[in-house]
Amino acid sequence: MKHEDYHSCNYGCQRPACVSRQRDELWSLVKPIYEAMRKLEPNNRWTFGYTMQVAAERLKNMSIPATCPPCNNHCRQGRDCPNK
Repeated sequence: MKHEDYHSCNYGCQRPACVSRQRDELWSLVKPIYEAMRKLEPNNRWTFGYTMQVAAERLKNMSIPATCPPCNNHCRQGRDCPNK
């Protein structure tokens, strides 16, 4: 191995091996979300981009409110509120 084979890079690195690794890392992060959406909507033939957009919108709608409704103490724990 040459010294050029060892380096630390970031997502700006354009070396083919790094680009492939970055692609694989990104896919491993989004694949569970994509597969979950495909199970929720099995009859839709959505593109990958649209599937991820719908997933993001659904997650945004599930966000915890700023004030915890059961105890009104701003704990932001929602369903896991200890004061329920």
